[in-house]
Amino acid sequence: MSLNAFAHAMLEPSAPVPVELIVRSGGNLEQRFAVHRNNTMVSLVDALQSSFPVVAELVGETFFRAMAAVYVRQSPPTSPVLWRYGQDFDRFIAHFEPARSLPYLPSVAQVEAACALSLHAADHVPMDPEQVALAISDGDNLVRRGCCLAPTLVPLNLTHAGAALWMAHQPDTHMALSTLDTDQPQEVLIHRSGEGVVVWEPPSGTVALVRHLMAGLRLTQSVEAVALTDTRFDFAISLGGLLHHGLVVDLPLHHPSTQPHP
Repeated sequence: MSLNAFAHAMLEPSAPVPVELIVRSGGNLEQRFAVHRNNTMVSLVDALQSSFPVVAELVGETFFRAMAAVYVRQSPPTSPVLWRYGQDFDRFIAHFEPARSLPYLPSVAQVEAACALSLHAADHVPMDPEQVALAISDGDNLVRRGCCLAPTLVPLNLTHAGAALWMAHQPDTHMALSTLDTDQPQEVLIHRSGEGVVVWEPPSGTVALVRHLMAGLRLTQSVEAVALTDTRFDFAISLGGLLHHGLVVDLPLHHPSTQPHP
């Protein structure tokens, strides 16, 4: 019996008990397997509810658990590390017909999945702002500098106000749900601070800048690329925000012959 066949039988209530299974100590095989099947489903749905508490709060526990059960059957985990489970939950929600009346829900799920990534990312030491100022003042070498950003940093381009909805559901919030325009797109940066996460809506162009840098473009190339498409982009303001949040790790010099990543 293959592991895939066993996993399918474990997650699909209508599937028969695998014929290869036997009970050595007596008892009803179907009843025992049903217990394991139920415990497995409950555990995976619990894991999703733990990772997506705001999504669950927005739709209610009954709806969430029913939706999560469908997701579990369609997309069982491929890793024993359950905090990673559900990284594509937003895409599932976007095509889940009973949730179509809540078009902002996938954006909220994107935020919560990004929070999990950020919380479990590697630690980093921020670059000293004075070192940054010295490095970018070196006109001869500036064009050769790359920019390494914090591994906890996750950029998001949201089709709806998922970040605002997430923040409105935090314990220390001062935001009122009634004031939110959920149809408003958002560009946000998520990063770890202490033992929690910060969801930051940065100045215009900053998310695009971060994406270019993460793709491997050098600093000046990234700045020029954003400036071509965003007239509101101000590099000094964006860099100041990244430094304020401790998200710049290094500005390495590349050899002149080194080609940037596409």
